[in-house]
Amino acid sequence: MAYNQNYKKFVTTAATATLVASAVAPAAAANEVSTASFTDVSDRYSEAVNYLVENNLTSGLTESKFGVSETIKRGDAAIILARALELQNEDAPASGFSDVPERGALAINSLKEAGVINGKSATNFGFNDEITRGEMALILTKANAYALEGDADNMTFTDVNSRYAEAVAALVEAGITQGTSETQFGTNNSIKRGDFAIFVYRAEMQDTEETEEEAALRIAGEAVVTAESSLLAEDVAAAAELVAALPASDDKTLLEARVADVEEQIADIISDVNDATTQLTLFRAINQTPFTGVYDDYIAEYFTALEGTDFQTTAEIQTAIDAVNTVQLEADVTAAEDALALVLDVTADDADLSSLDENAFNDAVEAAQEAIDVLPADFVSGDDEEPAAALLQAELDERVENFNNYVNVVWPILNASNDLELVEALASFDNVEEYNLDEYDFTGAVTVEEIQYEIDFSNAEVAVNAYASTADEDITQEDIDALVAMVPMTGVLNENEEPTYTTEEAALISIIDGYQAKLDELNANATAIAEAEAAQEAYLAAGGLEEDALYVAVTDAITAEDFTALETATEALVAETEAMIFFTDLTTAETAEELEALLVELEVADYNGLTSAQRLEVAERFLPVVTDKEANFADADAIAVDLAAFVTTEGTGYLELIAAVNGATSITATRDALAALEIEAFDSLSASAKLDAAEVVLDNKPEEGYETIADITANF
Repeated sequence: MAYNQNYKKFVTTAATATLVASAVAPAAAANEVSTASFTDVSDRYSEAVNYLVENNLTSGLTESKFGVSETIKRGDAAIILARALELQNEDAPASGFSDVPERGALAINSLKEAGVINGKSATNFGFNDEITRGEMALILTKANAYALEGDADNMTFTDVNSRYAEAVAALVEAGITQGTSETQFGTNNSIKRGDFAIFVYRAEMQDTEETEEEAALRIAGEAVVTAESSLLAEDVAAAAELVAALPASDDKTLLEARVADVEEQIADIISDVNDATTQLTLFRAINQTPFTGVYDDYIAEYFTALEGTDFQTTAEIQTAIDAVNTVQLEADVTAAEDALALVLDVTADDADLSSLDENAFNDAVEAAQEAIDVLPADFVSGDDEEPAAALLQAELDERVENFNNYVNVVWPILNASNDLELVEALASFDNVEEYNLDEYDFTGAVTVEEIQYEIDFSNAEVAVNAYASTADEDITQEDIDALVAMVPMTGVLNENEEPTYTTEEAALISIIDGYQAKLDELNANATAIAEAEAAQEAYLAAGGLEEDALYVAVTDAITAEDFTALETATEALVAETEAMIFFTDLTTAETAEELEALLVELEVADYNGLTSAQRLEVAERFLPVVTDKEANFADADAIAVDLAAFVTTEGTGYLELIAAVNGATSITATRDALAALEIEAFDSLSASAKLDAAEVVLDNKPEEGYETIADITANF
């Protein structure tokens, strides 16, 4: 039931009651209702429904139907919850709800007094209304219910408003529900009886910590139950030790009595074995718990081995039983192995297949089967890892299958006198190709697997060798993949437990690899030609001519099918095309920003070493130079030479001009440096205005100097 701080006393009492009941009637059922009889309870609901029914919280709608898909009324939900929470307070004041019938009054009065439920109004509980998933969340999380807490900030459901947020979050965080979908909790949906059962069951399982005394009592009780079931001395001793360690209580007294009963039961069993005077009385004494592996076929051997021995423990008796079993069972295994050896194995190297006697074979099979049937299903012989009966049965079944297949399937193939008989004999096999009949060699085949392998390998061998005559243009990846798929793979497993090819199979794969290499070469050549032709088109688009040497070199390589030369010629043509496009971009740039990015690609160290502001300013001043049609630059390298000079030429270079202003220490020197900048705004000033401007520039000069010409001209 609800195992929380408010009802720990109830749990302890219930646990004690369970132990008492177990002591009196260990086999008694908790509830007369059999949950297994509910035909509508799937695995998803079974644990929760079993819990509710076995704890007398509810029952099914009928003997065979729990009603997992039916809705549940608020009144019925309240009655179940009151039982689960053990809220049955006869002294609770009347709830004041006029719609609550007598059968629900005690539960609803008790729940309302505890603050677990409220009505839909002061006088109406909504007893016959369906309860929603949202209402269930509110009830289960109340302090006097299961006291669950959650963080509303973690709420991801879109249909949960602030009224329900904390309660729904608590259910999700406690693992009671995950909603009806990733985004929906189903707040306003009526809850189904199956989901209601899950909600209550999982809430009940939200246990607080068990006290040490409760844990000790529970563990001791479980140990006693184990001892009662097994009757093994070690289990009894373990249970007795745990019970002895318990503090004095009625529970301990009851458990001590149960341990004593088990010890007396074991003593009686030992006495029965020691007192047995006939095979029958001995067999009855040992054919029960705690003894295992007792077989009626060995009753005489058990009597001989155990008679007259004064056993003190059940372990001694079990040892004696095991000793008899070992001798007898190993003898039976040997007998079964001998019988199996008489069953013809047609796959054996020394098998005589010249004349087969089916009657003799069937007699041998029957004798072997009888010998195997004597063996217990669980007896493992010697160092084997599996039961002897299973191993021998598998071997016998395989021999029978191989014999029948040889007689009925393989023999007609080996003895076919013409192609028609051979085709008819091969009718049950896959992939038989009539045009390959002369290639099939079934000599020495014994099993249907060997026949099928010969068919598949020969088919693959013929197809692989025939493909050698395929013209280059007709070779396809689909064909090659089909050839690979035809080759069987029957070699040993590798270290990854994957099959490998045998030597013969690998030889076929090697031939196919040659076809694959040829196809790869053809595809690579076709790709190279396509890329070369695309490079020629790009070259012409960039302004090149068909008669240019680089263009002609590509054409000649294609014609000669010289793919090494083609690769070199294509690379050269692509490089030249890129250079042409780059030069065109430089000489047609329209903005300083566009030109700056291109100038960086020239990799002129003096330019790239400038600050970003300086590079942009140089690009702006250099733009008229590089786009001047009359400049007649030969290529990008020529532009790079001019750019370097533009930046660093002594006296007139960009850096020199800025350095002159930064280095001037007088107004007149500053005026002269400004004049060298050839800025129209300065050149148009009067002589006195130029001195004034120079003075401002000198006075405002930063400690680290001006970075750009724009910084200088900002002063006037």
